[in-house]
Amino acid sequence: MLGRWVERSVGRRRPLPWLQGPLLWLQGPLLSTARTRRGMASMSAQSPASSPQQQPLQHSQQSSEDGAEEDDSSPYGRAKTLFYDRYDIVCVGGGIVGSIFAALLASNPMTSKLRIAVLESSPPPEFYSVPDVPDLRVAAIAPSSRRCFEQAGVWERIEHRRVGVYTDMHVWDTTSDDAHVHWAAEEYGVSELGHVVENNNMQFSLFERLTELSTAPDCGVDVLAPAKVTRLQMPSVTGSALHLNANPGFATRQNKRTGGSGNVSQRSNSSSMKRRQSPNARLGGDFARVTLDGGRVITAKLVVGADGANSFVRKASGIESIGFDYNQMGVVATVRTDAPHTTAWQRFTPDGPLSLMPIDDTHSSVVWSNPTHRARELCGVPKQKLIQEMNDLFAAPPQAFRADGRDTPGSFLPPQLRELMPVLFPTQGDAAPRPPQIVDVVGKPAMFPLKFAHVKSYVRPRLALLGDAAHTIHPVAGQGLNLGIADAKALADIVVDGVTTGQDLGSLSLLQAYSEQQLKVNMAKMTAMSGILTAFTVQSGPFAFARELGLHVFNNTPALKDFAAATAMGIELGKPVSEQ
Repeated sequence: MLGRWVERSVGRRRPLPWLQGPLLWLQGPLLSTARTRRGMASMSAQSPASSPQQQPLQHSQQSSEDGAEEDDSSPYGRAKTLFYDRYDIVCVGGGIVGSIFAALLASNPMTSKLRIAVLESSPPPEFYSVPDVPDLRVAAIAPSSRRCFEQAGVWERIEHRRVGVYTDMHVWDTTSDDAHVHWAAEEYGVSELGHVVENNNMQFSLFERLTELSTAPDCGVDVLAPAKVTRLQMPSVTGSALHLNANPGFATRQNKRTGGSGNVSQRSNSSSMKRRQSPNARLGGDFARVTLDGGRVITAKLVVGADGANSFVRKASGIESIGFDYNQMGVVATVRTDAPHTTAWQRFTPDGPLSLMPIDDTHSSVVWSNPTHRARELCGVPKQKLIQEMNDLFAAPPQAFRADGRDTPGSFLPPQLRELMPVLFPTQGDAAPRPPQIVDVVGKPAMFPLKFAHVKSYVRPRLALLGDAAHTIHPVAGQGLNLGIADAKALADIVVDGVTTGQDLGSLSLLQAYSEQQLKVNMAKMTAMSGILTAFTVQSGPFAFARELGLHVFNNTPALKDFAAATAMGIELGKPVSEQ
């Protein structure tokens, strides 16, 4: 009641003079509490005209200093800008990575009171019913990622709907039947190596959780959807004076007045500057400014870009990304098998890896990397032809891949040395097992481009990148989403540290720790995956022989297998996952 009275009073053109100060002071906390109680579901259902959170700013003039819309005829319009639209953190992108980042912070008592806005360009999901046939888009979820979902209060919702479990993993090549690597969960004291989860399941479960958190009285998270970002203004620091980067038009106008600096300094003694300085300057610090379609402006101490591979935030901030195209497409399909299984299968072929992962007792997900022209061909062939192609590739003996005249592994060696190879490097005795037969392809297959990309830095002052906005990776080891979730957890931990120690959440000194940690870890994993792909693509005798020998050595060296397993699962072996 009091909050609504304050809102109506501050919205008047000319409130009583003696009320001005108290009303402006009360408006922020009272309206913030009212908004969080309403919840995200009601916000998304309201029209822009009826919801303060969704309502575009309506001001009569535009400040020539910073491009912000302000009503110079009344100070109360500017006060509304401060209290309606000031957030601690704005996360651009409400996908899985952006949503779990917000949920981790909102679920932590140390950071639950932070004002966090999650901006998603797509409308919020209204309802999710588990389909009889699993969705095409699935992801392999490592134990470390599952732990993040648990900490965010989401995993029980995901598991209640549908998750696949794999307890074993078999990887083998086309050069030899007995050159393969096998991992089993029981070897590492865990119940599973990972899960296979539909993206829609994770997305809706996260939305449910954020909706729940937004209605909690002591939680400051909001989801604004649909909300498209049209402009991003990032602050910069020059010496000890704070400046706000403006749009090119403003810079041109300002150059004429400041001798070419193009920036507005808070130290300016100009009376006109004092009268017309930005809302951020009046708060005593510089903040990032996010403009949405419709004109609404949001300020934040920290902007997080989790808006995918074509990230607007990354491009607008000028962070450079380097990478290359594999000139391949990933063909994905949902299939039925003739027997249930709990194994993740992957066979490396001359064209690219083919993998089969369990979703439930009858359905599995196939991801098959192929040259672009071949991928298009596979997506257009009749269903039975596609089934035969996949089964043949999984079951074919090594000789089938030498029909075109390729050398057998070791054929380049002298005869005497070739005879000693079985003695020096004895085989494992058993040929690589084969997956169950694919008996049906459910629905139509789809394809997506395969690329490698990585930014040179994950952060700028008041900005950080997460997930695909910072890096994209080949799906060879199912690490793409896991890397993004690890980013979200690492940045959330840095924010918790910043709150605990009283630091500015957007300071470069705080964010740099996140960048250094994740850049090193992610780049190492991505380089290793790219190297493995290259190694399995080359088919000439010496390379094929080295690869076959390497698989033998790897599978019989526990230290190597353990290191690879720990890296893929994101856990420390010998320590309970719940404690990591």
